[in-house]
Amino acid sequence: MSMTKNGILSTHDGNGTHPEELLNVLRESDKLVLGTGDIAGAVDLSDTAVREHLNALQEDDRVIKQQVGGADVWGLPPTEIQNPIPPELDRLARFNKEMREFFEVTRFLGVGFMLLGALIVMVAISDPVTSALSIQLTDAALIVIGAGLAASGGATWFLGGGLVLITKLLESKS
Repeated sequence: MSMTKNGILSTHDGNGTHPEELLNVLRESDKLVLGTGDIAGAVDLSDTAVREHLNALQEDDRVIKQQVGGADVWGLPPTEIQNPIPPELDRLARFNKEMREFFEVTRFLGVGFMLLGALIVMVAISDPVTSALSIQLTDAALIVIGAGLAASGGATWFLGGGLVLITKLLESKS
């Protein structure tokens, strides 16, 4: 049932029930918490199925579970959206978040390539280091390799940053 923590398919069961349907029941309620049976009645699922969905949502920090007597009651944490939203928008928002995280990693890798390229260029221009390491490439070849890595790292960093900015703008618009 769970692909990744906070993943796009984290609680979608494949038979038409989307987690936003359960969350919207909590959002539309006048009460701060609802029992499993109350939520199950609103979405026409069994208590067991709803409990499984809500436990998965709890793992993703999207609901809060409390024990009242012997029953589980569920509420929304302050970090969760409090107004009802269509499931399609939630899917898009979660996909956007996953892509932004991927692009942030891309930026990090770009910085690594830039630093590696700069290090190779520095090794190439310092004769004592190249002779001590017994590097078989000429200084000019090392400079070309280093400059190429640094340039590709810079381009990767720039592209990743631009894509992070785009995903943040898309997120703020929705």
